[in-house]
Amino acid sequence: MTGSVDGRRSTERWDTMFRALAAEPRRRLVVALADARADETLALPEAAHSSPPQRDPDLLHRQLVHLHLPTLAEADLIEWDREPLRARRGPRFAEAAALVDLFHEHAEELPSSLQRHCDLLTEQ
Repeated sequence: MTGSVDGRRSTERWDTMFRALAAEPRRRLVVALADARADETLALPEAAHSSPPQRDPDLLHRQLVHLHLPTLAEADLIEWDREPLRARRGPRFAEAAALVDLFHEHAEELPSSLQRHCDLLTEQ
């Protein structure tokens, strides 16, 4: 019985990781936090900007507050403050950082359809 419970938890954790990393601003924030010192707090929305930066920074700010940051926090990947808007690594941050690192290390093995327009795979 323990094996099936552990297997279900593992499956749920994978699902949580993929949901958390499903949006570019969330992936960018994970990369920015991975590049920062472990105890560093990053200012937002700057740390989650795409390149080139989004045309409407207020829209990104609202998306971060109402969607992206709560999603990452619910997965225990980050902790964040609303005023001033900033984020730091959460208790399970290493899981997301490991996945992003794995994608970077094997970017050339991914189909070109996944590499195109994904600056995160060519950065670092």
